[in-house]
Amino acid sequence: MVLSYARDPARLRDLAQSLGPSASAGTPAEAAGAGDVVVLSVPWPQLDAALAAVGGLDARVLVDTCNPFASPGGPLDLPAGGMSAALEVARRAPTAQVVKAFNTLYFVTLGERAGLRAAGGVPLAMPVSGDDSDAKELVSTLVRDAGYEPVDIGGLGGAARQEPGGPVYGDELTAAEVRDRLRDLEPPTWPLAVASSARSSAPRTRPLSSSWSTPTSSSTPVSAR
Repeated sequence: MVLSYARDPARLRDLAQSLGPSASAGTPAEAAGAGDVVVLSVPWPQLDAALAAVGGLDARVLVDTCNPFASPGGPLDLPAGGMSAALEVARRAPTAQVVKAFNTLYFVTLGERAGLRAAGGVPLAMPVSGDDSDAKELVSTLVRDAGYEPVDIGGLGGAARQEPGGPVYGDELTAAEVRDRLRDLEPPTWPLAVASSARSSAPRTRPLSSSWSTPTSSSTPVSAR
């Protein structure tokens, strides 16, 4: 695992050391190049700068945890044309296999509630959406490893349902509760051509495997939103 952000390199090195010998600190490009899974967790206005610092993401799984707030706690900065934020990330990173996850809970809650059980002894749920089934299954494995129950809610065209303003955003829910909230909702029918055309033609140069290392690349702390 390679961690990267720009605000405080010394703090980052301390965090990497606390995670054990398999973790290290590096530049965004080094983090993205260290493995086949990249976790993108940056404030929305820094999205382009972070992706530019990362460089190429060919055939990599990009876990999009970003929410489209113009500033922390500020108003939403929704993509034009009615696209979900996840589709906008996919448009800006066209060769990556984008999967939306780890975005529905506040980062403090995400850390505190990992592995805990809701009423009835079932784990809390984590919605997951994406257009590549193998990439989505890999991210679902990471969700389980983090102590949550993944719930596949479909493709990136419906990812707005797990983004701010969506029916499963911001609440601590079980898998059954996520499915109940989505049962009677039709997924959005936004066009996927702009976001998916480049990805569908990009060759996959690495086999998908749950044993991949998981670098984290961002220009702010991993927990930032």
